[in-house]
Amino acid sequence: MLLLLLPLLVWQGLRSGGGRGGERPPTGSRPDSVAIDPDAGEALEGAYVGKSREEILAELERRQLLVTDTLSSHASFPSGEAGTLGEWMVENIPDNEVIQQAEIRIGERCVARSAVLQPGQHVSQVRLLEDVPAGTHEAVAYLNYFTKDTQEYISKAGFDIHLTVGG
Repeated sequence: MLLLLLPLLVWQGLRSGGGRGGERPPTGSRPDSVAIDPDAGEALEGAYVGKSREEILAELERRQLLVTDTLSSHASFPSGEAGTLGEWMVENIPDNEVIQQAEIRIGERCVARSAVLQPGQHVSQVRLLEDVPAGTHEAVAYLNYFTKDTQEYISKAGFDIHLTVGG
C-alpha cells in the first residue's frame, strides 16, 4: 500500500513547489528586480565562429616562452643574522628570453633575494633579508620571471630547497 502512495506523494510535492521553500510564482510573472540592463555591453552581429584547433595551437606556440631554470637545491649561511652573505647558485642561461630574480621563502617570509639576472648571468651568493634561526629549514625557492623589454612580471616557478644556517 505504501508503494502505491509514494508516486502520489512525489507528484503532489512537485506540483506544490516542494523542496524550494515556498510557492512557485505563477507562469508569466517575474520578480520586480529583473530588468534589461542597457549598459551591460554590446552584442556582436552574426553567429559565433570559433578558432580552429590549428589556429589555437599556432597562437599558443607564438606565445610560448621557453625558460630553463638552473639553481642549487641547497643554500647555506654561516649565521642567521639579517645581512649575512650565504652560498646559493642561480643562473639565467643565455638562451632564456626573460629576466629572473630568485627568492628564498620559509613559509610566508621572504628571507633572501638574488640580484636581477639577465640572460647569461648568474649569482653564487645571496644576502639574508631577515633573521633566520640556526638549523636546517625546508624552504621554497621562487624564480620570478620578467619580460626583457618592459621588465613586467610574467610568472614564477617554485622549487623545494634546503636552507642551512650555522649557529
